[in-house]
Amino acid sequence: MLVLGPGLKGEAFEDKVKNSGLEKYFNIVGSVNNPQHFLYNSFCYLSTSRSEGLPLGVLEAMALGLR
Repeated sequence: MLVLGPGLKGEAFEDKVKNSGLEKYFNIVGSVNNPQHFLYNSFCYLSTSRSEGLPLGVLEAMALGLR
C-alpha cells in the first residue's frame, strides 16, 4: 500500500507499521507536490479523511477513473 500525505498522526502510524512488522506491505511517502504521478500508477484510491467534506484528492482520483 502506498501512503501519501503526512496525516494527523503520521509518525504514530509509521511506528505502528514498523512495530507490527508490516513495513514490507507499506510504502510511506509523506507529502508530495504532484500526486497525479502516483494516481496514474494506481488501481484504487482510499481516502481516510475524517473531516473534509469532499477532498480534492477524491476528485483527482475520480477524474482518472480510480475507484
